[in-house]
Amino acid sequence: VEIAKIVDGQWTDLAGPVPFNAKSLAQASLPATDEAAAMAFRKQVTDAYRALVGANSVAGDARNRIRHLRQAVLDTPGEDRRALLDDLDTIEAAIMDLQDVFHGDRTVSRRAEATLPGLSGRINRVVMGFWTTSSAPTTTMRDNYTIVANELPGVIDALREIVEVDLAAVESTIEAQGGPWTPGRMPVFPSGE
Repeated sequence: VEIAKIVDGQWTDLAGPVPFNAKSLAQASLPATDEAAAMAFRKQVTDAYRALVGANSVAGDARNRIRHLRQAVLDTPGEDRRALLDDLDTIEAAIMDLQDVFHGDRTVSRRAEATLPGLSGRINRVVMGFWTTSSAPTTTMRDNYTIVANELPGVIDALREIVEVDLAAVESTIEAQGGPWTPGRMPVFPSGE
């Protein structure tokens, strides 16, 4: 542990670093028989949670970019504007499908119908369980994590393809046609040729 202060952007060390070991108080009514395995599971869940929250944020940012790109298409000269708008519709629909995987089908749950939880709901249930216990993970926690661990890599890969290939292609086309700048896209300024 070390202590420092930052005042007006100036970092000043006050004490440390001093090594220490943190230990559980061992007051759990149902303690984990293998604390190292329980901690390893918590680390796996934390990594999955971080990846899922990040992917969900990327999906939201991409939909915001699409909103701006729609207007940019309308403001861009060119003959293929309808095709670009169709491409944006297709891309947004694909992102919305992935968001359904993240959150579950909200259109069903809004009508008070039972629906399976999305990946976020599953991993959040596991995380919430960790906040209230230091016991070993339950079978339900492990099952929820397994579902997330099996599905999340494919969802992230699909999202990466949509954002880095499909959406980037539309942005490149708008840039090549002299369209306006949009959020998330680096403008191009031709060199003095």
